Amino acid sequence: MDSIPGSKATGAATAAFTAAAGGGDFSATLHRVAQHDVPQPRTPWAKDAAAAAAAAAAAAAPADAALAAIAGGRGARGLGSLSLSASSGGASPGALPSSPLSASASASAGGSEAGDDACGDEGLPMPEPFKIKMVESITLLPRPQRTARLAASGLNVFSLRSCDVFVDLLTDSGMSALSDKQWAGMLVTPQAYAGSSSFYALEAVVRDLMGFKHVLPEHQARRCRLFRGRAAENVLFSVVVAPRPGCYVPNNMHFDTTEANVLRCGGRPVNLAVPEAFDTAAPAPFKGNMDVAALEAFLLDKGREQVPLVMLTVTNNSAGGQPVSMDNARQVSALCRRFGIPLFIDAARFAENCWFIQRWEPGYEGRSIASIARELFSHADGCTFSGKKEALANVGGLLCCNDDALYEQLRNLTIVIEGFPTYGGLACRDLMAMAQGLREVVEEAYQDYRHRQIELLAGLLRAGGVPIVEPPGGHAVYVDAARFAPHIPTHQFPAQASGLGGGCFPSFRALTAALYAEAGVRGVEIGSSCFGHTDPESGAFVPARLELLRLAVPRRAYTDNHLRYVAAALLRIYARRASLRGLRRVYATPLLSHFTARFEWIESDGGAAVDAGAAATAGTDSAESAAAAADADAGAGAKDAGGGKPACADPKAAAA
Repeated sequence: MDSIPGSKATGAATAAFTAAAGGGDFSATLHRVAQHDVPQPRTPWAKDAAAAAAAAAAAAAPADAALAAIAGGRGARGLGSLSLSASSGGASPGALPSSPLSASASASAGGSEAGDDACGDEGLPMPEPFKIKMVESITLLPRPQRTARLAASGLNVFSLRSCDVFVDLLTDSGMSALSDKQWAGMLVTPQAYAGSSSFYALEAVVRDLMGFKHVLPEHQARRCRLFRGRAAENVLFSVVVAPRPGCYVPNNMHFDTTEANVLRCGGRPVNLAVPEAFDTAAPAPFKGNMDVAALEAFLLDKGREQVPLVMLTVTNNSAGGQPVSMDNARQVSALCRRFGIPLFIDAARFAENCWFIQRWEPGYEGRSIASIARELFSHADGCTFSGKKEALANVGGLLCCNDDALYEQLRNLTIVIEGFPTYGGLACRDLMAMAQGLREVVEEAYQDYRHRQIELLAGLLRAGGVPIVEPPGGHAVYVDAARFAPHIPTHQFPAQASGLGGGCFPSFRALTAALYAEAGVRGVEIGSSCFGHTDPESGAFVPARLELLRLAVPRRAYTDNHLRYVAAALLRIYARRASLRGLRRVYATPLLSHFTARFEWIESDGGAAVDAGAAATAGTDSAESAAAAADADAGAGAKDAGGGKPACADPKAAAA
C-alpha cells in the first residue's frame, strides 16, 4: 500500500479507528485491516442490549466506542431504544423488543445466554453457512493501468471491463454464487418451449411464498432492451400506465429502472418516502417507509383516475437499502383499497426486508422469514421481482398478480415481447435456479450470514469516521458522499451545448472514480447522475436529494477479507478527502443516463468549479440545500420526479 501523508483531516476519527483496530499509526492500521489482523468480537453482531454498552463507552472513550460499534453491530445503532414514529406509519410507539439474536453485554464478552443463537451451540462466532467448491481468480491491475482504464471510460465505472475490476461492488444483481442444489436442478431440468416442468416448480414456490394467483416469468423486453425485473416493469407499465398518458405512479422511492419505465410509458413517477429517509445519520428503524399521510393527500388530490397503481419498494434501494415495516405496508394497502387502486410491491429484496421486520418490529420475533414474507405479500395485489437478487440467480424475473383480467392483458403482452408464458424468454434451467434460490433466500442461517457481512463493512467504516447511511441496509453499505467530501460544491452549472443537463457532480461520482483508481474497487453512484434531471421549464439541472456511493455486496461471492480491503481503501481516501475534485458531465442520454454518461474532472483552479469558501461553510450549505430540495419536492410533486412533460414518453425514442 502507498504511504498516507499526514493530515489533520483524519483527526479524532483516525485515532478512534486506529485504537479500535489495535493501535499504531494509521498506515499500519490500514495494513492490519486489509490483512484481517483486527480484533474481532466473539459475537459478530448484537442488537438492542449492546446499544447501551456502546453509548456508555462513547461517553468514556471514543476509541472504545469505535470498537464497541463494531462489536455491537446492529445494536450499536441504538435501535432498541427507539420508537416507531407516527410519520413512518409504523407500529404503536414503544421500545423495539430484543431480537432472538440479540446479546447482552456479558454474552458479547463471552457469556452464552442471549448470544447462543448468533454464536451457535458452542458459543463460537458463526462462519458462513457454506463451504467453497469453486473459485474465480481476480487480479489487481497496477495503478497506472487502473488510471488509464478509468480515463478511457470517461470516469464512469459502468464502462469498465469486469476483468479490470478487483472487487466488484457495482451491484448485487445477478452476481450471486449459485448453490450446489441450484446447479443440480439446472443440469437435470428438461428444456421445453411450452409447459416446462421448471416453470411449474417455480410457480409452486412463488405461490407458497408470495401467495399470488398468477405468475409470469420475465426476462427481456426486446423492444426496449430492458432486462431482468425491468422486463416485468415494462410489461406492467405498458398495460396500466401507457393507456393513461400523464398519469402518476406513487412509490416510497422509485429506483432508476422503475422510474425510467414509468417515464417511457408516459407516466410521472412520484416519490413519497418518510422524511427521515433523507436524514442519513439518523439511526431510525424502517426509514424506507411510505409517508402514509402524504400518500393519502396525493390520492385525494389526484383521484383514482390519475393513479393507475401504487408501488412499494422493499427494501428501499434509493434510500440506502432501508426496510419497510409490516405496519407501513398494512396502512398503505388499506389506503389503496379505500381508493380502489391496486398496490404492487417491488420485491427485489423482500427477504432482507422481512429479516429486518423479524428483528425490529414488535410481534414478529420468533416468526420465520417465510411466514413474514407471506404476510407482507398478502397486503399487495401483485409484485414485480428481479430474480437476480433474492432468487439468487444470474438472470430472470417475475410479474405476479391476483386479478384475472389484468393477468390476461399481462400474459398477452408477455407473449408478444417476451415469449410463451411458461418460459418468458428464459432458459428452463434459469427458472429452476430461481425456484431453488427462493427456497434458500428465506433460510435463517443464510440471512444471518448476509447481514453479518454487511455489518462488518459498515462497522469498519463507521469506526474510521466514514459517514454512512444509518442504519446499514440489507444488501449494501451506502457512503454519504455529501458528508464525505463537503468541500465539493453542489451548485449547478450551465447546460452543455448539446442541451443535456450539465453541472458539477460532486463527491458521489468523484468518490466512485477515486475508489477504483485507489484500489480497483467498483462501487456505484446513487445520486444526481442517477436521479438528477433537467427541469423542462427552466432548463436548470435539479440534483438528487441524496448523494450516495453504494457498495453492493454480491451474495455468497466475497469473503470478509475482501470487505476489509474495501474498508481500508475507503479509509485511505477519507484521510485525504480534501483533495477530491468534482466532475462535470459531458454526455448523457434521456433515460438511465448514468449507465453510459461520460465525465471529466473539474480543475481546482477553474473559477466556476470550486467555491473557495465552500469548505468552511459546507455543513450549512449542505443542510440548506437539503431543506430547499425538500421544499421543492413538496411543492412540485411529480414534477420533481420527471417534470410536467415526461422526459421520453415515446417508446421509439426511448428504445433509440
